[in-house]
Amino acid sequence: MRSLRGQLLMECDELAEAQEECARAVAVAERAGHRRILASALEFQGKVMHALGEFDGAVGNFERSRRLNEELGRRRGMALQEYLMGKSFSGLGRHDEALEVLRAALERIAEFPEDKRTPGKIRVTAARAHQSLGQHEQAIALLQDAIATTRERQASFDLAEPLELLADSLAATGQPGSRDCLEEALAIYEQAQSPKAERVQRKLDRE
Repeated sequence: MRSLRGQLLMECDELAEAQEECARAVAVAERAGHRRILASALEFQGKVMHALGEFDGAVGNFERSRRLNEELGRRRGMALQEYLMGKSFSGLGRHDEALEVLRAALERIAEFPEDKRTPGKIRVTAARAHQSLGQHEQAIALLQDAIATTRERQASFDLAEPLELLADSLAATGQPGSRDCLEEALAIYEQAQSPKAERVQRKLDRE
């Protein structure tokens, strides 16, 4: 319950309180000695650390959670922690390490074909790492794949981020289609009343 409250606080941008709540959750889980609950609490705490820019601490939490999931034989849990580790490695500027762990996550999550959403999230995170390395062609391939599978799921909000990133890489390589991607992303963000719409509108204004 503390972890879930911490997640909600983080989504409301109440990061200091979220950090306190998640720290209490980890302490309670450690005292209880329940490894599965502890793995989950560590994940939530790691997400708050990531949001605060404490990427080293976040990686430590995700790695510890990954080890607990491995001990428990929970391979999907391992893949999720590897995905989160990849995000935090990129936060540290360690993009090659991020890509390595994201590849492992993508291979592991393939064992769970019923999970239609996580592979796309992993590909989007890997695309961001490629973009940071100036590898826009690799990013484009990953983003196009993520967009195609997300359209199949009819999950419109999940399309906005990869569309915006695809626009960035298309523009960086001088390929057509950037404006169309931004316009679709903007429509999605506006419909969801997301503050990210302002950022996309600024990009369109510069087109």
